[in-house]
Amino acid sequence: MSVDGLVPVGRSHAELIAGGLAVLLESALSQDATLLSTLTLSSFAGLTTTTLPWLLLGGTLALHQPFDPDTFLAQRRTLNCGIAIVPGPLLAPLADAGHLAGLTRVIGVWRAPEDASRALPWRDPETRLIDAHVFGETGVIAACRAADGRPAAIPFGVVFAPRGPKGAVVVAEIAPTANSTVALRGPMVPRAAFPPGAERSGLPYFKIGNSGFVDTGYTCHTDSPMIVNGPPPGIVSFGGYRFVMRELRDLVARPENGAGSLAVLPDALAGHRLAGTAADCALVQQSLTKLGANPLLVHAFRGRGTDLRPSA
Repeated sequence: MSVDGLVPVGRSHAELIAGGLAVLLESALSQDATLLSTLTLSSFAGLTTTTLPWLLLGGTLALHQPFDPDTFLAQRRTLNCGIAIVPGPLLAPLADAGHLAGLTRVIGVWRAPEDASRALPWRDPETRLIDAHVFGETGVIAACRAADGRPAAIPFGVVFAPRGPKGAVVVAEIAPTANSTVALRGPMVPRAAFPPGAERSGLPYFKIGNSGFVDTGYTCHTDSPMIVNGPPPGIVSFGGYRFVMRELRDLVARPENGAGSLAVLPDALAGHRLAGTAADCALVQQSLTKLGANPLLVHAFRGRGTDLRPSA
């Protein structure tokens, strides 16, 4: 989803493998490992952190639609899972509850990479934590936590997997743009718009620069290391679900829909949440429901003091 609307992204098997290797090699996952993932598989993030590592390792994949603690722990025990893949914002609460204890690897997936720099230090020396910084459908950068438990510094330039060792696999390249946004190119980044000829159709399409770089839209400090400090403008995200804010506000502002207004508030777990106000919130909810609006938008008008916190 971009500010221009839905954009199809075509991927080759080589690009998917490069994304999977970025996570697998940085995490130092062992052959025939058993992975327990709480992510859906309908995005580049889900494919590269879950599906591709599983296929490349030849082990066992267990899926958990978040989140039921008892079921999660039962899956860990019965399948002898050593690796868990969870949303980055849930790392701290899951660790505090003891749900991640005893694992050899935990992969925290940050769909809002600007939040990763504010993550709490990782305090379990027995479990290796890898942060996967997701830049929409463009790419994912995996980085093992530093010795002090803080998120690792990621410099601009070529990204190796695993990071650092000479002769490792090149999976991407990061550069700041003139507009202080993050751009990616390399083996995991799409090389052409999809479907072929989309750039001549007049419809929104995936834009690749002449140099091969794709502007992700995420704002950043241009000094090295890379510090992401904001999402693409005009987009609001709930976990991995994106909306164009302009379209949401135009929809709820229509008189026939109750002439409501909409605000975006930060949310520690989901990234953002919507808060709606109107003279008659029930009328707005009823109108939006009849239109088939997304439940996240409908529930924004549940009344003062309530909000919907979607599953990460």
